[in-house]
Amino acid sequence: MNISSFMRVEGALHTNGADAPHQYSGGGSGGSLSIITKRLEGMGSIQVNGGNGHGGGSGGRLALYYEEDDFDGVFESAGGSGENEHGAAGTVYLKKISEDEESTPSAFIMTLTC
Repeated sequence: MNISSFMRVEGALHTNGADAPHQYSGGGSGGSLSIITKRLEGMGSIQVNGGNGHGGGSGGRLALYYEEDDFDGVFESAGGSGENEHGAAGTVYLKKISEDEESTPSAFIMTLTC
């Protein structure tokens, strides 16, 4: 998503993997979200979690590029739980960008475990 002014998340924005439809099926992997916005606001959650199943699905990928951050919510990219094995964590990538793109951006990479 490329949002020219601001993005407010008060509920849940997610591309989570589906839970397994059958007893011995695996959970689906989390999806991916790439968000570019001038300002991120809100208190909701942005999720790319894996689904649950006999084997849990891996967490997905979330990349957020922003100029201003006023977001008090949660970023999630956890692997799904599994009876046999849990899914691996995904990645959350946060990058502050400048308006002129001339300065060196700061980056923060976070990997979540379940």
